[in-house]
Amino acid sequence: SVHLMAAEEIERRARRRPERFVAELAYHFHMAQRWDKTWEYNQMAAEKASHGQAPLQAIRLLERALEAADHLEIDSVPRSQAQRDLGDAFERAGRFEQAASAYEGAAAGLGDDDSAWQLRALAARALVRLGRPDEAREMFDAVLEHAVSAEARTEAMTGIAGLEVRKGHFEEAARWCDMVFEITEEETESVARAHSIRALASTRSGWSDATDHAKRAREIYDRIGDVAGAANALNNLAYHAFYVGSWAECESHHRAALAAREQIGDVLGRALASYNLGELLVEQGRLDESEDFLDSALADFRGAGHLVGESATRLTMARLFARLGNVEGAEAQFERAEGLAQMASADEQLVDVAFGRSELALISGDREPDT
Repeated sequence: SVHLMAAEEIERRARRRPERFVAELAYHFHMAQRWDKTWEYNQMAAEKASHGQAPLQAIRLLERALEAADHLEIDSVPRSQAQRDLGDAFERAGRFEQAASAYEGAAAGLGDDDSAWQLRALAARALVRLGRPDEAREMFDAVLEHAVSAEARTEAMTGIAGLEVRKGHFEEAARWCDMVFEITEEETESVARAHSIRALASTRSGWSDATDHAKRAREIYDRIGDVAGAANALNNLAYHAFYVGSWAECESHHRAALAAREQIGDVLGRALASYNLGELLVEQGRLDESEDFLDSALADFRGAGHLVGESATRLTMARLFARLGNVEGAEAQFERAEGLAQMASADEQLVDVAFGRSELALISGDREPDT
């Protein structure tokens, strides 16, 4: 075929440095249904796309590679790794349903091995992001019941700690984090995440060690080269700074987190960082500066189908419009925020909408605020 001839010619000319033309090789060998080369070059191209902060492109390439694997006798371990890479790409793109499915598919090929249970813990983390905490907790508990390795067990423990923080059970969250520290002294991603969660629990509880844990998390993330994790640690440092009233420090951390998210092409993380900056600027009365960040967050949340994120952003935009005197625009945003929160069954968000409408009533003077 034409595609096969093109692929072989490109491969011949690029034999010393095939990575320069890996995208072309991946495409033409796939179109020619030359499955061994499709498997090889699409994985190479996906790795390059991931390093180039292009998760959607990596998804397409890894799906091609796995299609090729269906035609080949690929061992379970490399196939599972490709599926895990696909899950990572879906997660960076904010597509958590597909991420959970990819992680579970990767685990299925490994049977009862500990590495399979670690993948199931990653699938559970994706379920948390989807707003399915009960399913996630069941999966985390199953990991703890079956897994032996510290890697798998600490992955599950940090997942449970994160769930406890979401419930407002800060002492319980801290207990799970401390269990992680007792299990291993290695500087792993799970240990860094445990420090990050511990910092958040400490901030919300008013404990004095919040900054220490957040800084420790960032140190580990930086040492292991985890930019996304470092961005999470920066977000926690920003949250603590906001909580104690250090707004300049809070803004600096949020801007650093946004830069990190943009560096790795983390769509949902970028949305969250933009939202945090927009919200902070609204709180400071820097209304004109806040709008661009909120617009960016809204576009990313909508693109990822993240209902709670879009609802929260529209709620903050409503507050922005109210303070600018645009009562009609504010009410329209409140209405859309409320509808999205109802679709997501986000009760806390509905309470925030009610409070926001009360603020609007006070600002506009048109009616008595609801109690």
